[in-house]
Amino acid sequence: MAHPIDTLGKAVRRGMLVRSECLRCGNVRLYRASDLMMVFGGGLDPITLKFRCGKRLPDVKVTLVDADLDRARDAIVYEPFFYQGKLATWLPKRLR
Repeated sequence: MAHPIDTLGKAVRRGMLVRSECLRCGNVRLYRASDLMMVFGGGLDPITLKFRCGKRLPDVKVTLVDADLDRARDAIVYEPFFYQGKLATWLPKRLR
């Protein structure tokens, strides 16, 4: 029986990606659930995370994607970059 994925911790156990898409401009970004859990904690619902776009009032749709590493070799994933112990920015990296 399949259980709903309602926390980042459950998404990490399944090796999932979090996809955020701006509905106004079409900008799409992929994040590893493990990176988001490292920054925000494992008890949060991934759908309720706040993502921003370059617009003032973005309308962002968040979905969970099951990662197939054999097919998604050219996907770009954003990873956190820490400077002096604080989150500085998210840098794009190729999914490995």
